[in-house]
Amino acid sequence: MKCPLFPRIAFIFAVILPTFSAALSAQTNSSPPASLPGVSRTYDQRVTNKYDKFKQKTYFSIPETSTSDVTLNGHSASPLVRSMESTGGFSCPGEVESCRPTKVEILFVASTADWAFQGSKEANFLIDGKPLSATFDHDGQVLGGDDLIEYLDVLAEPSVLVAIGKAQKVEVQLGHFEFELTTENIANLRALAQHVTAR
Repeated sequence: MKCPLFPRIAFIFAVILPTFSAALSAQTNSSPPASLPGVSRTYDQRVTNKYDKFKQKTYFSIPETSTSDVTLNGHSASPLVRSMESTGGFSCPGEVESCRPTKVEILFVASTADWAFQGSKEANFLIDGKPLSATFDHDGQVLGGDDLIEYLDVLAEPSVLVAIGKAQKVEVQLGHFEFELTTENIANLRALAQHVTAR
């Protein structure tokens, strides 16, 4: 039984995730606008961008990578949450190589034995020790028996993506569960942040 998709999550799985293995689309010849402080304009090949000529939008995405192990009250949550992965993306109007999106999506994908995150909404981050709160949308599907996939979709300001990309350590709390972003997670989000402009 599959739960109805939230519109933003549907966007990610219909458009962003299928582009991970696609080649980078052609870039515009115009010079990119000024970037946010601390964000390089040398683009990283981790990011896939895809222009949709029908919607007149460019979609930017990064691949899913595993986070650290998930804990609950300081103990391993592995009997319930087997693994957690992170990815992210955003869209820009027109065929561009960067923009200032209204929001960015940071998506966490959990392999669970039960609906571990159902009913939760609160997402908390510690970005180099500095707290930041957000909310997430929840969706998921049963693959069979006690094998479930849960999608935890955080919609955030572009400045949050930039802050995570510049961080040395990022701790995440989704509902009652906690984990850390790995060096690879942060590197991918940093690469995505390179496509965020100041305006």
